[in-house]
Amino acid sequence: MSTNSESNYTEVRAVPSVSRDRWLEHARKKLEKGYALIVSEKRKNANFYLAGRGYETCQHKTALLLIKQGVVKKAGKHHLGVVYLLSDDAKIVLPPAPVIVDDDDDETTADSESDAGYEDMLDELDDEVEDDDEEDDEEEDKTSRTSSEDE
Repeated sequence: MSTNSESNYTEVRAVPSVSRDRWLEHARKKLEKGYALIVSEKRKNANFYLAGRGYETCQHKTALLLIKQGVVKKAGKHHLGVVYLLSDDAKIVLPPAPVIVDDDDDETTADSESDAGYEDMLDELDDEVEDDDEEDDEEEDKTSRTSSEDE
């Protein structure tokens, strides 16, 4: 009897859905609310802690980045690791936003030209439909005249 436990370990892990910038912003908000950051010395583990609220996880890389940037200062020891609190002169440095290049200008002229072509085609189709409607009306008139004459 084989188990699927082996196949679970070979699956490729998905990329995290939350960016580093969002983690930094989340961590800043937690620390401003009075949470303490506890970073384990033995494992890659970090948690936020607030009395009455308990523990909430924090991404380890984010915790290390906060320490490196000087956003938090060492406040003591805890059985889970080192306790850090928000420093007085804390300023989180976010990486610069990526530059967005607007290449849509070239496409808009092509779109407007193609739109004009579509409008011409639609006008032609409307004319054809109107012509067909007129022919159908004439044929109906003829058939109604002949049927009334037969009676």
